[in-house]
Amino acid sequence: MGLNERTYIILLLLIAVLGTSAHFAFGFSNDDLSGHAWGSDDAFISYRYAYNYIDGHGLVFNQGEKVEGYTNLLYAMLAALFISINPDIVYVSCFVFNTLVYIATLLLFYGYLKHNGDENQARIGLFILCAAPVMWAWPASGLETSSVLFVQLALFVIADLCSRKYSSRLFIIFNCFLAIAIFLRADGFAFAFLSSTIFLLKKKYRCFTWALGIIVVLSLVYLGVRFAYYGDILPNTFYAKVSGSLPQRLEYAAYQFYNLSRRNAFLVYLIPILLGPFQILNKLLLKTKFMLEDIPLIPYFSLMTLAYWLYIGGDVFYERFLLILIPLSIIYIISIIPARWQLAVLLYFLIIQVTPLAFDQRFDYQIEKYDRGVELGKFLGDKHPQDTLAVDTAGKIPYYSGLYTIDMLGLTNKYIGKQSASFFRVGHNKFNPEYIFNQRPDLIAAEGSKGLDLAWGIIRERYISEGYTMKYIVNSSADSKPENIIDVTGYGIEEIKALYEEGYAYFVISRNP
Repeated sequence: MGLNERTYIILLLLIAVLGTSAHFAFGFSNDDLSGHAWGSDDAFISYRYAYNYIDGHGLVFNQGEKVEGYTNLLYAMLAALFISINPDIVYVSCFVFNTLVYIATLLLFYGYLKHNGDENQARIGLFILCAAPVMWAWPASGLETSSVLFVQLALFVIADLCSRKYSSRLFIIFNCFLAIAIFLRADGFAFAFLSSTIFLLKKKYRCFTWALGIIVVLSLVYLGVRFAYYGDILPNTFYAKVSGSLPQRLEYAAYQFYNLSRRNAFLVYLIPILLGPFQILNKLLLKTKFMLEDIPLIPYFSLMTLAYWLYIGGDVFYERFLLILIPLSIIYIISIIPARWQLAVLLYFLIIQVTPLAFDQRFDYQIEKYDRGVELGKFLGDKHPQDTLAVDTAGKIPYYSGLYTIDMLGLTNKYIGKQSASFFRVGHNKFNPEYIFNQRPDLIAAEGSKGLDLAWGIIRERYISEGYTMKYIVNSSADSKPENIIDVTGYGIEEIKALYEEGYAYFVISRNP
């Protein structure tokens, strides 16, 4: 006897919650295992803004400096709420919130599948999505990704349902999600507009015009507030990340997608894009006239999402902005596959989806996790409470140290963020050692090399000539050591190089008195 619907849903949601909880406890948020053990470093950039806001200094990274180095206004405000309760549990609080949003996404997905097909299709689809390890990883990142996915799916679902059978109540809800999308992410207007074009395709011109008006008005309000507060039309992160020529961005994003396909089998989620043209061709053969409403929505939405991702040059966190392709592809495939093949499809997806467990380092689970950023941030805050810091990871170290910080990659620094770049690597192609040395920070922290150079042009000969010496070397392996931060004052070059070979590959240099 099969399980009743309620029991079945609860069991699958339990699988999803256990999966994301396991990732929170034992997994990682990026391939740099020592720096992303407890969430993504980037999440703590938003937390730092939120902390300063609660502390009465405004929505800023450094007190007195207005630079918009976050991309998630509503999420940063949510983090501020958690920080006002207890700043020590902001990451855990965000994880719990993200998990609840993840559950809401699964329920929305199930409801839409059931509405479009039957309960059996919905059950199979929910099983596939709940058993996707890539989906488990994102609530534990501490980023707003789970919320973005929920809003994207809600916008698509409501626009589709409302374009088929207009409901004033549904359309009001759609407009509320448009507002959330615009203020949730700096580029939220893009997927807000994309979902609104569904009304245009379905010839619901009045709905499209109304939605477009809301997007334009709210976006202009956001731009005006941003300009009034930060003095820029666009967030500083845009200048820091979306740089380089379009061919450079496309080439880099294409290489990223190749890696996604190779290690995470992400190519399977492009099935709607690949099969969409055949659907259109079939309709052309059956009809003498092709109309816009004949365009299949899921292939269209998926293609536009991928096109935007390619245009901006991909993302340092790989599939973060492509997650919507996963539920959409499952919905699409379930809807076109005959009932007698659906169990085979379920088995196929389950096999494909475990690929990341073998090839994606985020799933190199460990019982005891060590986070270099958290440990170094607390250490520097304790040992150097009055010092200024230049750093290449602007999240955990600044958040936990509380030090005045210069972001060497420019996300929270206007000078570096707006400079030109000679090459493209999303979020990591703008740096300026001359500027850093001219600022005379007390400490400079960055990835190191065997030659005792620091990354981003901070080479040994130069920092010595500028009056800096090696101060600390930090364990950069995934495993904690008896001593993770070593004061190497007075150590010889060969001694430091030997420690580098043992995994101490993150350096902190200090300015001589």
